[in-house]
Amino acid sequence: MAQITEGATDSVDAVWFNFMTTEEVRKHSVLKLTNANLLDFMNRPMPGGLYDPVLGPLEDRTPCKSCGLLKLHCPGHCGHIDLVSPIYNPLLFNFLHTLIQRTCFFCYHFRAERTEVEKCISQLKLIGKGDIVGAKRLDSDSKDSSSHPENSEGCQKLGSRLHESEAVNPKEWTSLQLTEAMSVLNKFLKVKYKRCKNCDAKNPAITKPTFGWFHTVYFLFCLSFSPFSCRQ
Repeated sequence: MAQITEGATDSVDAVWFNFMTTEEVRKHSVLKLTNANLLDFMNRPMPGGLYDPVLGPLEDRTPCKSCGLLKLHCPGHCGHIDLVSPIYNPLLFNFLHTLIQRTCFFCYHFRAERTEVEKCISQLKLIGKGDIVGAKRLDSDSKDSSSHPENSEGCQKLGSRLHESEAVNPKEWTSLQLTEAMSVLNKFLKVKYKRCKNCDAKNPAITKPTFGWFHTVYFLFCLSFSPFSCRQ
């Protein structure tokens, strides 16, 4: 008897990860958590608490109030908490520290030269349009301008290629676009300036002695975190 081997009929072209927006969190949520108490004096789940049956059954033979399935088959359901104040996602704390180290405390701009900021923005926009070659060419043109001061006019027009690009804007980023964008960001954020290139102010050193805290020469403040909220 001949053996038939079946091949794959579908394939995954790309996988994309991102943080959920506030609207998406509320859309997926089945319950707004408003009760800090878990159980009442009879050890029963409190409505609006973390043990609310809407989020999933606690007993094996009790059906879920959201999907009707028993505990063995119920996947569990998400809830959300509306926070009083905006907070930062803890997964972004290290990146936040990097941004603050590159931000001027006096003029509230990046400490780098304005031309470097505009070049980074133009490169990211070109990458978003799918023009990877144009983004790399923009970087090489910038190096040529810095090596030859007589070509400073070209340095002032770094973003002109963005409007001249005829690349098609894709609906979703590819892995190549993401890699190139991260490379541009890492290169821009790699350089540290103690003195701002825009207002010439000298900024204090910023450290993070423990998670959630920033220490500076002039300031001391604390940031709070929660997995239920993300702010960029």
